[in-house]
Amino acid sequence: MVYVATVSLHDEHGEVLATKGFAATPGDGPAELLERIAAELTHQHARYNAPISVIQDGAPELWNLIAGLRTRHGLEIEAVLDRYHVDERLAQICEHIFGPYAPAHELFALWRHQLDHSDTAIDRIIRHLDALVWHSTFGSVEGEPPPSFWSEREVIDLRGEALSAVEGHVEYFRRNRARMRYARRKRNGLPIGSGATEGACKSLVAMRCKRGGQRWFESGLAPCLSLRALHLSDRLRPAFDRIGVARTASLAAA
Repeated sequence: MVYVATVSLHDEHGEVLATKGFAATPGDGPAELLERIAAELTHQHARYNAPISVIQDGAPELWNLIAGLRTRHGLEIEAVLDRYHVDERLAQICEHIFGPYAPAHELFALWRHQLDHSDTAIDRIIRHLDALVWHSTFGSVEGEPPPSFWSEREVIDLRGEALSAVEGHVEYFRRNRARMRYARRKRNGLPIGSGATEGACKSLVAMRCKRGGQRWFESGLAPCLSLRALHLSDRLRPAFDRIGVARTASLAAA
């Protein structure tokens, strides 16, 4: 797995002003990548005094890496779960509950609207889903009526794989609920998606290193990724200028 990260500057409306890309091979690992990211964040924060957010999916191993930026470099970072991944899971939940019918689309739209306008929306969504899971597991067997939120909605009999899938999504939301306060961020013009990094995965790695017939040794891939990241970040010329100065100085000293 190639590690890819970006550091983006946003304006007050959440629009991207500039993006710097970083990449590392599996052999290089994420440690050096994080050090470069920390240096970039420290530099930009000192320059603009802007808040720092990290936006990514819910993989625990990725958040464990980010924890190191806080502890080793003393950076104040707000953790945000990429909204696309949340919407994707919400859509799957609605389809499990209602099938491919209009009520699924209506509930999905309702929940997205609530997430956009209330930072406590995710807590209510989790409570509603917990109630549905409990009723599907125990209440329906005992003949109890469905919870009030679901009583006016024609829920498909939620059992087996569908019930397990919904339970998995609910646990994902429960683990990450603190990272899902989108309403305040939208009001303040802060980003809620990791589109810049997703784009970098394509432009930095896929378009250059996954062409037909290509085969890479890691010894060749690592420098190629470094050069491409510099090029796409408009830093290739300054990097070579610094290398040239250092090389000239070493030759003069010899």
